[in-house]
Amino acid sequence: MTKATLAAFAERLSSAEWPGSGQIKMT
Repeated sequence: MTKATLAAFAERLSSAEWPGSGQIKMT
């Protein structure tokens, strides 16, 4: 994974619009 991909992934994880984000979120 590139830094850009990781950044976008982390942004999605911390976003409430992600389905199941509550289960996946680690931070």
